Amino acid sequence: AGLGRTFQSLELFDDLSVRENLLAASDQRDALGYVTDLFWPGRGRLTTTAAAAVEELGLGDVLDKLPTELSYGQRRLVAIARAVSTRPSVLLLDEPGAGLDESETAELGHLIRRLAHEWGMGVLLIEHDVAMVLRTSDDVVVLDFGRTIFTGAPGRVSDDPTVRTAYLGLPATADV
Repeated sequence: AGLGRTFQSLELFDDLSVRENLLAASDQRDALGYVTDLFWPGRGRLTTTAAAAVEELGLGDVLDKLPTELSYGQRRLVAIARAVSTRPSVLLLDEPGAGLDESETAELGHLIRRLAHEWGMGVLLIEHDVAMVLRTSDDVVVLDFGRTIFTGAPGRVSDDPTVRTAYLGLPATADV
């Protein structure tokens, strides 16, 4: 139902626990859901979808911690959990691999594929880590100064002459 989005910068509430960050994102019962939790603490239960996101992303052990107590990779997962906790039709991920090492990026790519395929949500991935894009995506759209220069399968992108010229500065026929 709608869009879920993460930002390149994490945009977490650092003074709230991971659980409270998820509650702030997923409580759709009323416009003041988080505020009413202050007065009626029993309402602080995660929605079914938020709880499933916690399990999927392996955040169960950190629910009561502040984001500042987590590694950068865990903070990134909290941001994604917040975005998926409303079970969006389309998940927009802006540079989700930024600041992650190679193994974290590979695991994140697997997670994104699971969200797309098992949770049934479309994913729009904006990412400069080409290896992650090629491993994660079913289809790729390449932009050059805001203009679409390629649309197709990830395995075909490196052979496209326009992409090669735009991103590698090579003539379309040069060997890479």
